[in-house]
Amino acid sequence: MEKYLGKIANVEFGKIGTHSSFGVMLTFAWHIPDVGGSGTQHFEGWFDPATVECVEGAVWTEADRSKAHDELIRYLSGLLNDAKVRDVYALKGVPVEVRMDNHKLASWRILTEVL
Repeated sequence: MEKYLGKIANVEFGKIGTHSSFGVMLTFAWHIPDVGGSGTQHFEGWFDPATVECVEGAVWTEADRSKAHDELIRYLSGLLNDAKVRDVYALKGVPVEVRMDNHKLASWRILTEVL
């Protein structure tokens, strides 16, 4: 497990990727001495209700989507509180600790102790 100190390099909120998902995409960046810059991304969200219809026989329901959207807002509220900012786009530049396991994001956190 590798641990890196970096920052939130970019924040996207809304329709992400192929526009079938709605949520927040955070891009993390850090510098590795003698190697250079590196980074990874983290997405939190669910199917976009404007573009993905819940059809009969789906393995998820509209109640599942509503619960996921509620959890997304609570997640964002926690991030804003930890970062001491009022707007999702103000997360850009916030210091983070990123843990990678075999080149995959294992976990991350806002470095509240340096804010």
